[in-house]
Amino acid sequence: MQQKEGGDRQDEKRRGFAPEGYLDSVHSGLTSVILTTRFSRSFGARPESASDAYQKVIAHPKADVCARSLAEIGLGSLLETQVKSGSINDPEPLLKAAFDHYYNVFSTNNLRPGEKIDPACFKTAALAGAKLAEERKQWDVAINIYKQVISVVPSIRTAVERKIERVEQLRAEKG
Repeated sequence: MQQKEGGDRQDEKRRGFAPEGYLDSVHSGLTSVILTTRFSRSFGARPESASDAYQKVIAHPKADVCARSLAEIGLGSLLETQVKSGSINDPEPLLKAAFDHYYNVFSTNNLRPGEKIDPACFKTAALAGAKLAEERKQWDVAINIYKQVISVVPSIRTAVERKIERVEQLRAEKG
């Protein structure tokens, strides 16, 4: 059986972590869990939980900025879900940890030398972090994050400006 020219490259891309365009459509938490688990399995790991899989991706030397960012976002989301389950006595440490995972992405703490932010992951993490800051009544933090979103993702300026106005109203009402 003859292999098409460039077939080796295609096989290489399939075995590689991030084929061209593959992660462009990643938007939901469920999809990031699937991708994280697939990534971990592709390197021989058998994670016992989503949290373990996310941690392995964050620490893996071959994980690119998008993979690490998705793992950070996944961890933040996982922690928020644990808090919302109602089984946690003191949710504040988990909420702070969730925020920290989002912060690692939108503050560029998770970048390695020579990497640039992934705009889609930046947007997702920043909006999640701002929402969490709002829920924790950290009005100034939320507003500052929203302003950062406008500077990095100007295409959603109008929607984010409305969020800023809403937060300013909440701050005035609730103090």
